[in-house]
Amino acid sequence: MVDMKDFKKFFEDDKMALIPRGEEITLDDFMDTLIGTTIETILNKRTFIGLYMGNKYGLSGAGGGKDKDVSDFVESLVRFVNRDDQGRGPGDEGFRPRVYETDEFKQAHNYDEYRDLDQQRRVALKARFMARREDDDVALSNANELYDDLTNQINNTQWMDAWRQARDEEDDYIKTLHNTPLNKEKLSPDGSKQYEDLRIAFDNLQRHYVIGVPE
Repeated sequence: MVDMKDFKKFFEDDKMALIPRGEEITLDDFMDTLIGTTIETILNKRTFIGLYMGNKYGLSGAGGGKDKDVSDFVESLVRFVNRDDQGRGPGDEGFRPRVYETDEFKQAHNYDEYRDLDQQRRVALKARFMARREDDDVALSNANELYDDLTNQINNTQWMDAWRQARDEEDDYIKTLHNTPLNKEKLSPDGSKQYEDLRIAFDNLQRHYVIGVPE
């Protein structure tokens, strides 16, 4: 069992602090402390807190009482801040455009060539498996050569080049989003469900400071 003194020290460390403390602080006050930080920093701190809770409680979760309310608040905070300018977060349609999944993108970048080569590679993969199972060195060598050749062709198709570029653009967008300093507007109430969930989680956590809910 982790000593509660260690728990208190963990969360009060300046590099780790991610939760409001004290009955006088408001949610607006706390959010103001995050101005200038980044989503990436908050995500990293959430990870450390999760590891701490996991070490303390194992697979059972964050236990109950204050620890659970801490975890709920941190998760609510992440869901609120980790959204784009349209309010979309991971898992929401449009957060990653995934243009490479559209018919228009496929038609524009010769997806049929990629698909045909991929089907041939699947056949070569099956042939390689069968040659191994039958311990046929000649057939295995031929299957490996064909598989490698098809893989090389696939990697140089117009479709793969376009797919890689589109994925890189998505990754760059998310990286920029996560590393752009948060401003007042981004951290203010916006009428979203994510903010309402955050407010509820904040109130639940504050009970431990205001009325002394048992730990």
